[in-house]
Amino acid sequence: MRNLRRLTALTAVALAALALSAASASAEIVDPVSGDPYVGEVFAWDTGFDDPNFETSSATITCQGANTRGTIDGNAPATGELDFDWSFCTTAGGTVNCLVNPINGVSVAFDESPAAPDFDIINTERAETFIWCGAVFGCTASSDPWNGSEFAADVDGGPFPRMTIDDVVNFSGVGCPSTGTWNAQYQITVPSDGLESNN
Repeated sequence: MRNLRRLTALTAVALAALALSAASASAEIVDPVSGDPYVGEVFAWDTGFDDPNFETSSATITCQGANTRGTIDGNAPATGELDFDWSFCTTAGGTVNCLVNPINGVSVAFDESPAAPDFDIINTERAETFIWCGAVFGCTASSDPWNGSEFAADVDGGPFPRMTIDDVVNFSGVGCPSTGTWNAQYQITVPSDGLESNN
């Protein structure tokens, strides 16, 4: 992946910065100010409309926060590498604290099958996290494109791009359910805009 470059303040404000190029034969993420493929960092945080959660037949793990960060190479076919983390997670109606391990370095691809400027972000390699809630729940949640269980994060493009994950994931471990869902909603921005300006 080529060297990362930060967006200018102007580009960060014009956050159609993650807009899918409709003319591209394969997915391309373009910077709307320069018109060039976007190569750089991205950040997304939980919007707070619905708390991110993992829901299974035996437990629902709800987190007050979730972040995603990583890099994008917008040259067609666009690819990226993302990290996911969760914070302040509980189960059993909020009475039991949970630890959801971060997922780091997940390779992703961009799918232009929805109409531009909307697109999907799909993991191209296995991603997994261990979720531990004391004696209540201890299972590994995974998403693996090699067995047809990849996640597809739907991105609504435009000036305020949002990413929604509402996918079935596999669970494994002693006494664990076989499947569950991963649900989260994110607002996408640029790290310097989403973090540093709020300090």
